[in-house]
Amino acid sequence: MVATTVEIALGVALAATPVGWVLIIGAGLAAGYAGAVAGDFIGRETATLGHDASNYLLSL
Repeated sequence: MVATTVEIALGVALAATPVGWVLIIGAGLAAGYAGAVAGDFIGRETATLGHDASNYLLSL
């Protein structure tokens, strides 16, 4: 999606207001939380695969 000049100008204008700051901070927190949840899921799955592979190799 390509942002138009009007969209960019509205974004800059909104960021200059207190409400805009609240929205920007909220969006940042939401993105950080989503990234942490995704990273946690990937880490747990990777660790589980490694643990299961280790148990299999030790049982041989």
